[in-house]
Amino acid sequence: MGRVTLFEVMFGIVFMLSTFWSNSANATDTGSGLAIAEEQLGGESLIRMGEKMNSTLIKLLGKSFVNFELEINEKICKIDPCDQWSPWNECSANMKNTFGFRSRSRVCWLEKRDTCNRTGEQTVENDSHLCEGSCRSSYTFYNSTKSCFKLFAETLNQSAAAQVCTQEGGHLLNTDTEEKWNASVSILLSNNVVAVWIDGTRTSGSAKWVFQNGKDPEANGVMSKWQSGEPNGDSCRVIHLSSSKFYWYDSVCSSGYKLICEVK
Repeated sequence: MGRVTLFEVMFGIVFMLSTFWSNSANATDTGSGLAIAEEQLGGESLIRMGEKMNSTLIKLLGKSFVNFELEINEKICKIDPCDQWSPWNECSANMKNTFGFRSRSRVCWLEKRDTCNRTGEQTVENDSHLCEGSCRSSYTFYNSTKSCFKLFAETLNQSAAAQVCTQEGGHLLNTDTEEKWNASVSILLSNNVVAVWIDGTRTSGSAKWVFQNGKDPEANGVMSKWQSGEPNGDSCRVIHLSSSKFYWYDSVCSSGYKLICEVK
């Protein structure tokens, strides 16, 4: 038998579909080819369709598809007999203008006779790339926020604290994501600090909060961190420890607190 041409294949598919639609239009039960047509079209579904419709052509086409799918899967496995790469780990350099490496890995199988059967002898393949550090000296990079943070131990009023962060090339930390909130709490706990200035000011006790960078945390989907009874009319925002838990408080802007700067 000679090789089947593309025209013959297309003609067969058109004939098959026209026959199927004709039979489906006359079908009255949900067990007809119409129900099978709602499945994802593939070799096995075509075989079932052919059996329901008593069509040798459709069953033959389905079996051809099954063989084709197996051949394609086998070729793909031979080309790349490995799992997907793991995510890149963090760069080993953690300061700006410094360089390090980041790496990833994947598992590959050595069995050549049945490469799609991911069993037997295996090896781990590693890949490394050069990368640049994200944070300047004394800042810490938090991968969850893609930002660099630094706690300043000086006790300053809110205006002076904001100016320090501006001079650093950043701004007071805005806890406008849960990840940033968690990072700020981690910083305070690890340094035994009970209160810091964060981004957020308003002109009066009834005015809308304004942020130097980012969005209003609650409008951005952050669950409220206000302590009960807060805010109570002051104009600057802080994180403060109360009963072994950190909360948002509003405070008099002339008060003195430490601060956390964020630099991206």
